[in-house]
Amino acid sequence: MPRKPPRKPKQKLTKRAVEGLQCEEKEFIVWDTEIPGFGVRVRPSSGRRVYILKYRTKKGTPRKPAIGRHGSITAEQARSIARTWLAEVHKGGDPAAETEAGRNAPSLGEVLAEVERTGTDLPSAIAAIRPLLFTGCRRSEILTLQWEHVVYAAVQK
Repeated sequence: MPRKPPRKPKQKLTKRAVEGLQCEEKEFIVWDTEIPGFGVRVRPSSGRRVYILKYRTKKGTPRKPAIGRHGSITAEQARSIARTWLAEVHKGGDPAAETEAGRNAPSLGEVLAEVERTGTDLPSAIAAIRPLLFTGCRRSEILTLQWEHVVYAAVQK
């Protein structure tokens, strides 16, 4: 049975602390002292540092989603997001599932292909595309646009 790497001591995650972490042969996580479940994962070889939040859903499913890459966001920004996500978890939500659902949402192009295939008019799709065409969006941008990015209330007016 493979052994787990020795645990790293907890420490307050600051810019200086995260940048001071050296990459090792195996991936490791350093946990924050302030927020339970908040940590930074350090990848081997590349040394890429990613902020994560470890929690359990209401059903007991363990999750460890990435908050963001160090450098793109600061330790304080990641800590703020972690607090928000933990509050959502305590209310029964699952931030990782919501992000996953957004990735799996159909694109506007997929919806339009379905409309063409079935031969039905979909006023919401047509109304969503019209302002995009007038603003100079490229066809490729329109076809890859996710429905979650379309403000439907604004489209209906």
